[in-house]
Amino acid sequence: MIAKIAMTEGIDPVIFTFLRNLIATPLVLLFAYFIEALPRPQKEDYFPFFVLGLFGIAFNQLFFLLGMKLTSSVNASLFQVFFFFFF
Repeated sequence: MIAKIAMTEGIDPVIFTFLRNLIATPLVLLFAYFIEALPRPQKEDYFPFFVLGLFGIAFNQLFFLLGMKLTSSVNASLFQVFFFFFF
């Protein structure tokens, strides 16, 4: 609902996605630093993690927000649930 309000106020979905990830990254890194339950990744793991994070998270958020800007929030949520269960 907050994202839909931001889209109707005129915030670009690309900027909104960038800001969401900019705020979430330090929080997740701080949480991961103090938990440290998993072993540290090797150097060869960084690039696949980057690609998975870019395509799996950032593009998912971006396309969700673009769809919500063009339609209603109900339609965007239904598409995300549909793809989660069937793909």
